[in-house]
Amino acid sequence: MVGSQYHMNYSPDEDRIFIFVRDNKATEHAFGLTRRLFKKLWPALGKTVQEMSEAASKTTPEMKNDVLQFEQQGAVSEAIQSGTLSNKPLPEVENRITYLVKTIRISDNPRGGKTLTLSDGKRSMSIPISHEQLIVLCDALKALVVNSDWNLSLLYPWESDNQTESATTHAANAKPTHH
Repeated sequence: MVGSQYHMNYSPDEDRIFIFVRDNKATEHAFGLTRRLFKKLWPALGKTVQEMSEAASKTTPEMKNDVLQFEQQGAVSEAIQSGTLSNKPLPEVENRITYLVKTIRISDNPRGGKTLTLSDGKRSMSIPISHEQLIVLCDALKALVVNSDWNLSLLYPWESDNQTESATTHAANAKPTHH
């Protein structure tokens, strides 16, 4: 299943972040991320944001963090203004199928950008994603975690003082994140 429109929410009862996508048959598919899997996913998302930034790759190392911060603020601001990122309530659905995500993969999309694939081992959802969309996805996930009881301190690699060589590893060639 490929999803380009999705929404996310945190369920305190299940202690999971859910990524929801609706298919053309009015069924909503809910892919649940546990805290344990999310903790593995977050660094890979940050690395991928860095790798996808053309501006950051063309700037001096001293300016890279500032460029990434500026891109993050710009993408989130644009998403809020356009309504792509909002807290509006969604229409009810008649049928929802829930999956527990066991594997997440970030790979190159042949049409450009990346593809985020979530799988429970039997069913999967792929989300094609541009650099700006990935930034917005990360920001939305970060906001959900801040409002959860997970007590995680989520920093992007460019916000961290302890950047290491591993921060430049290419996420598309890495093994998928497993739960």
